[in-house]
Amino acid sequence: MKSGIQISLVILLFVNVAPTVFGQSGIEKDPRGSQLANLLAPNVSNTAADPVNSGTANLREERKRTAVESAQDAIRAGTASLEARHYKDALASFEAAAQLVPNSGVVHASRGYAYLCLEQYENSIKAFERAVTLGPDSSETRKALGIVYLRLGKADQAIAPLQEAIRLEPQDAINHYLLAIAYESNGQLSDAADHFLRSLALDRAFLSPYYGLAAVYTDQSRIEDAIGLLGEALRLKPDFGEAYLALGNALCSSGNYKESIQEL
Repeated sequence: MKSGIQISLVILLFVNVAPTVFGQSGIEKDPRGSQLANLLAPNVSNTAADPVNSGTANLREERKRTAVESAQDAIRAGTASLEARHYKDALASFEAAAQLVPNSGVVHASRGYAYLCLEQYENSIKAFERAVTLGPDSSETRKALGIVYLRLGKADQAIAPLQEAIRLEPQDAINHYLLAIAYESNGQLSDAADHFLRSLALDRAFLSPYYGLAAVYTDQSRIEDAIGLLGEALRLKPDFGEAYLALGNALCSSGNYKESIQEL
């Protein structure tokens, strides 16, 4: 099944929420620029060492301020482009910021998001891993890294970053949903069911886990549980197409072929 459709849902989910993800990663637009400046300032690369005197110290500080301000402008421009879904423009802005502050985890996370939206997955992985190494550590960065691995069909490699995302943000329903997909794709159905249930417990209106959990129940021959769950999903959203597909699969597995054809 199921993994292909589920992962497609993940990518659609990511593209729709990417601007929100950016805000939660510490890249939100701050009118005063103070938060972003504080994140970037320690990471400005110094030029060749100057003799120790007040004049060169002042010059060094001025260079740092200029680099930070320019990096802020580049990140703001990139974030605006990301929100407008102009992903190539976003990447160009973030790459410019990386030239100014090459040791900033925030900047490399920005690059990772842009590469992910452009479906340049290997580059996205490198950027996110660099961001994790440099810090500050972020649930959203770990989540995005997990999404990349899922998109590449590397569910086993998606598990660790998604576990870390949950450790950092245990009340995020999407984190649990993504980890459930990774477990299901890796054949760990009990673990998948557990995290689909946790996702639903955190947000009962989040529809995607209904589909995923019903698929797991069907694979476990828990047909009545799958049908009941999908009925709940369809009461929430009567035009939830994936639920009808999962319901048809469940009915077919139960031997009720006539009804399954109607649902499919």
